[in-house]
Amino acid sequence: FQGMGALEQAISLYIPPEMFRQENRYAKFDLDLIYSSGLREDSTLHIMINGTLAGSVPLNNPDGKTFADYMVQIPMSFFRAGHNTVSFRAIMKPFRAAKCAPVGPEGMVTALLASSEVTIPSGHKHYILPDLALIMDDMFPYSLAVEKGEKPALIIPDPRNRHNFEAAVNFTAMFAKRLKSPLSDLFITDQISKDFRGDVIYIGTLDSLPDDIKKVLPLFGSLNSLKYLLPWKKEAVLDIRNRITDSRLLVTQFEYPDNSTRTALVITAMKPETVNSGIKLLESHASAKLSGDTALMDTKTRELKTYSIHRQFQVGRLGLQEKTGNWLTSRPEYYYPLLAIVVLILGLLALLLAKRRKKIRNEEE
Repeated sequence: FQGMGALEQAISLYIPPEMFRQENRYAKFDLDLIYSSGLREDSTLHIMINGTLAGSVPLNNPDGKTFADYMVQIPMSFFRAGHNTVSFRAIMKPFRAAKCAPVGPEGMVTALLASSEVTIPSGHKHYILPDLALIMDDMFPYSLAVEKGEKPALIIPDPRNRHNFEAAVNFTAMFAKRLKSPLSDLFITDQISKDFRGDVIYIGTLDSLPDDIKKVLPLFGSLNSLKYLLPWKKEAVLDIRNRITDSRLLVTQFEYPDNSTRTALVITAMKPETVNSGIKLLESHASAKLSGDTALMDTKTRELKTYSIHRQFQVGRLGLQEKTGNWLTSRPEYYYPLLAIVVLILGLLALLLAKRRKKIRNEEE
């Protein structure tokens, strides 16, 4: 910054929505800066967040000064989910002495060095999914994928159908609004390759869904063959099957088949017009009421019923414990035998310990 008055430079900063789930947190600005001599004591460097004054650095030494790691903490409440504008506004006023002429504009300089850093507090280490409430709140976990530079795939199996296409357009608008990011953060296609490893969103009729997705839904196959559903939730699955009609929209989230921590969201119905009208209701009516991992909504009566039928898994910055837990719960054919073996080993150890104690007592007697 060089000259007299208020001079401003701005940068753009994207903050994922999940960063705002915890209160009383601060962004840290570690500033390295230099300002010249000859500035009046009320000169300052303002930090503006989205046009609002959030912090400042005094430029009040008439001899000039150099700062290294000058820390300014700004509450996260000044920021918003999505893209933020951070502005640095240098207000430099010339120093006037009784026998000296004021410093000219060319001699008034404040330099903010490139070594300065902005640190945004991280979100939770990991999150437990599936959870429809998180999706309708800020499109989590898709916001997490965008933060990592990945693009979730919005798959429309039959885009030639007008209702399916309109449903996709409505969902895309809702996605951008909830995520507070551009539409380019969503990869839209009618099918994905086997090599795709990102999160997926399916919008379309039941009969248009691919087979690997159908086998996870509670509507197809015998109850004993639904290996991705919690085995003690059979009554809930039967209730969904009894309730599904032409006017009801099914919304369900689960871990993508055979792929740990990859999330799938399916919005489907028997008829494409139900899919379209149902997505409009999700935005205007049901978003605040969704919970669990599966919801069934009547697009005529607006009746909404929610369920929790899928296995839970964790996403985010996972340690060894979380990764092992995900691997085991996604493979019940290994999980339950291993659990039985662990219980058996613990039982044998307890038995051996009891025998040893008994033997010690007998020897003491």
